[in-house]
Amino acid sequence: MLMAAATRGEAEAVTRERWPSLPALIDARMAARGLTVREAAERVGVPTSTFQSWRVGKQPPLKYARRLARALGVSLRALAEAAEG
Repeated sequence: MLMAAATRGEAEAVTRERWPSLPALIDARMAARGLTVREAAERVGVPTSTFQSWRVGKQPPLKYARRLARALGVSLRALAEAAEG
């Protein structure tokens, strides 16, 4: 689902790195930005428990994927590719 949205011409953001998984991307970008789970969850607008579920591999709905990508400073495409593994 995320990959389809990303290929429809979503704007590319800062990074072009490849991550082996969504949790790896989230953790790396949180560390790079100095974000705690609570801060990241607040930026996305979700409870910390929801954010934590993404950190262990659950895919965020598209509504939140865009916000997550923005909060982490990555493109929606990078997020989708990491989610696809």
